Amino acid sequence: MLVTILFIKQLFPNTKIVADCSHLVQMLNRLITQTRISVMHQFKRNSRNYRLLKYHWKLYLKPFNNLATKHPFWKKFKRPIN
Repeated sequence: MLVTILFIKQLFPNTKIVADCSHLVQMLNRLITQTRISVMHQFKRNSRNYRLLKYHWKLYLKPFNNLATKHPFWKKFKRPIN
């Protein structure tokens, strides 16, 4: 990203680099996803931790106040996820 900024500054020396909120949120979401995937790959594919990270990824992006109070249900094992 720094290379891109330097390249743009060379092409357009009078420009100002502006970062708006939507792009910052997008960058944070991508960072969270990359981190989740790198942690996910440390587990075996058939492990419980791998599946929690893979299938419940939307929960990690939700605000705390918007989370449901009920526990997700693990269909394969017929029990709630703790």
